[in-house]
Amino acid sequence: MKDVFTEGLGNLLNGLSDILPKDDPDLRILTGKAKLSDLERQSEEIYIEIGKEAIERDGDAYGNKTDSLKEILSKMADIQKDIDDARDQRQQRCGDVAKALFNKCPKCGKINPDNAKFCADCGTRLKDEPAKPVCPRCGREYPEGTKFCSECGTRLA
Repeated sequence: MKDVFTEGLGNLLNGLSDILPKDDPDLRILTGKAKLSDLERQSEEIYIEIGKEAIERDGDAYGNKTDSLKEILSKMADIQKDIDDARDQRQQRCGDVAKALFNKCPKCGKINPDNAKFCADCGTRLKDEPAKPVCPRCGREYPEGTKFCSECGTRLA
């Protein structure tokens, strides 16, 4: 297991080594661990490359280990698919939240101010406004709950 803290701190100290005393044992230990960690990572990468080449060339020679590796790789693929599905789900959820917060044009996708009735980019109607009640006699609009038309006096309710 890599010592991430030591690796990160060692890299920081490598950068500060011009200011700190070179013979300080703590500095030597931390920078040494950071260098060792980097070399271990490089050697692991080479082992991985060698292993992949060996399995491609002589996979059957490794018997159960090859089968175990295939099983692990299959599980990894399943987990990666689950992660990808969760990311898609999260992105969909974020999109739903954005639609709720912003007035997105259904035609071109431009985000418009929430109170906009038409898209500023393509002119598409953004919201169908609810029909306002009108007087059956004169056609004047009136607010909900009005009992008589203020224009012609017709009873509305």
